[in-house]
Amino acid sequence: MGSERATDQLHTWIRECVSDLRDRENFEVIKEEASHLLLLFGLCARTIRYADAYESLVDSGFSPEASPIARAALEHALTAQWVFLREGGLAKFRVASARSHKEHYEKLAAWSDNAELKREIGNIPAIPAGKSMPKFMDVLRDLDQDNYLETQYALLSQSVHVTHSAVFSYLSWNDGYEFKYEQDDPWAFQTTYVVAISCMLASWVIASLTNDMDRLSLLDQVSEELTLPMNLEDALPLLLRRKRPSATGSSDPVHDRSGTVERPH
Repeated sequence: MGSERATDQLHTWIRECVSDLRDRENFEVIKEEASHLLLLFGLCARTIRYADAYESLVDSGFSPEASPIARAALEHALTAQWVFLREGGLAKFRVASARSHKEHYEKLAAWSDNAELKREIGNIPAIPAGKSMPKFMDVLRDLDQDNYLETQYALLSQSVHVTHSAVFSYLSWNDGYEFKYEQDDPWAFQTTYVVAISCMLASWVIASLTNDMDRLSLLDQVSEELTLPMNLEDALPLLLRRKRPSATGSSDPVHDRSGTVERPH
């Protein structure tokens, strides 16, 4: 169990990540990473929005019910890190996204028997050649050095799936069984810590793609203060790590950026 002060610090960090991304109007992008930002921004933004929703539920007294959102945030943040860090990860995610997009609308058209939707399927771009993403648990294990992530993911899954917790957490014993509606959350600190990690991982991916040195410096500082990993690259063998550009070869990577991606309104 973490102290109240430590918990408050984690919540403060989560909210900082939310406000930073929510209030950004545009991103300056390294030329070689521009298409990668377009591919990964949604994963990172959804991670942060899940964190925002997590905070709202906790503030409203629904801490146990926020666990599924924490699990989703972790899943998206780990996927973003794997795709960004792993050699071939970007290509695999591009294939997976294109395939998921097309299959979704094919199933929807078949289910609805909608002629217009069936015609529009022909306008969906072809799925790129190449391998797709591995299963999520393989992604997680690639980045998990000491089984911490897998353990936390399993704990968070208890409130997502129909498990024993759905039975026992709603019963208490006091000379007989009593039914409970209000729920305690013995894992509140650990769950908040996982959400804070997810925010850090997603924020680092965006800051790295945009070569935002000020943001990276802040992430490094908070990483030390709150013991939150900025990235999980150390879990990958050197041969499996993607070689990342350093701002188009400039000796001053802070200022040699090649374009701006504005957020659509």
